[in-house]
Amino acid sequence: MDLLSIMPGLIMITPFMVCGMTMVLHVLFFLFKKPAQILICKCIYYIMFLIYWAFFILFWIIDIIMKKEYLLLVFAIPFIASEIYIAKKLYPFKRKED
Repeated sequence: MDLLSIMPGLIMITPFMVCGMTMVLHVLFFLFKKPAQILICKCIYYIMFLIYWAFFILFWIIDIIMKKEYLLLVFAIPFIASEIYIAKKLYPFKRKED
């Protein structure tokens, strides 16, 4: 079995493994009352979720374009908007005003 044949499976399962490990660490840090580490675990979890969601949408859009079913792109718009909304809600970075 070569690496290229198992690569799609690894790409699909890696975010879930990272999210699962961060949730286990989150619970452990919660039990030991470590708030800084809890925040780090939450950030890692949300970043991995957003990366997985973004690549899912990207591959879905590429598949739609390759099949030339352009009407389905309309259905991708809510998913793109939801990711942008989740990213802005989770990471409300504010610029410093001069």
